[in-house]
Amino acid sequence: MDTESKSAPCLVLFDGDCNFCNGIVEFLQKRDHGECLYFVPSRSEAGEEIMRRHGISPQEAEQTVIAVENSRDRGHERISSRSTATLAIASRLSLPWRLLGSAPFRHIPRPLRDAVYNTISENRRWAPGFRVPPPEQRPRQLVTHADLEAFYRGWEAPDSSP
Repeated sequence: MDTESKSAPCLVLFDGDCNFCNGIVEFLQKRDHGECLYFVPSRSEAGEEIMRRHGISPQEAEQTVIAVENSRDRGHERISSRSTATLAIASRLSLPWRLLGSAPFRHIPRPLRDAVYNTISENRRWAPGFRVPPPEQRPRQLVTHADLEAFYRGWEAPDSSP
């Protein structure tokens, strides 16, 4: 068993109505042993807030995965999409999957990486076998404005002292 270091949190904006995308989210959650990936369906209240804050159109959010890195520091968030987002996401996974986000893949020219990404994205709705899980089976998914605010506060528990 490999030891995982805690990476900076990363919000993953994805098409929550896409069965293939939900299957990928489920795959990622099982391999994110450091629990640093948080998933935001693009058509949720939290997704709309992220899109508005960063000038991301609903059309773009439906066509690509978007990674919001350094996401607990609102003033210094870094946005990436398509293949660059997949590399950022992969770099936070457990081994051996983390290797997909490493230097050899980052040196592949972005237009070539994005061409592969776009081919998969354009055909994702044809992928069989995935389902959209019910809300109680979606760990680390941020859906509401309150979820997003709690994330930015670092999931601080409310003070219950008198």
